[in-house]
Amino acid sequence: MAKRKQHTFKSYECSNYEEGLRDNFIMLTKSMMMNKNYLSLSPNSMKLYQYMKLWSCGKKEFKYSYTLAEEIIGSRSTIYRSILELESKGFIIRKQVSKKVGYATLYEFSDNWYKNNI
Repeated sequence: MAKRKQHTFKSYECSNYEEGLRDNFIMLTKSMMMNKNYLSLSPNSMKLYQYMKLWSCGKKEFKYSYTLAEEIIGSRSTIYRSILELESKGFIIRKQVSKKVGYATLYEFSDNWYKNNI
């Protein structure tokens, strides 16, 4: 298997000069950013979605916890509303809810955001 080439960023895109301007990144396409479901998301939901994409490292299924989200958004009630909004507009699917405190819930990115005109 061929080794994947790492993306090198420009100086205005990244602050990791010591690492040769390499960093984790997310991909948001124009079709997503211009979609009415994406544009109708609240600012906190957009921010949470972007951090979920970053945390998933390109995988479709990923674990995400309120503890991670609290560092970004703050209030648990705001996080809960943002997750519900992302689910209702087809961006994520909750696959498995964590029953234990301190464990992350399993989510999956969904393509229903463009398939369903919600």
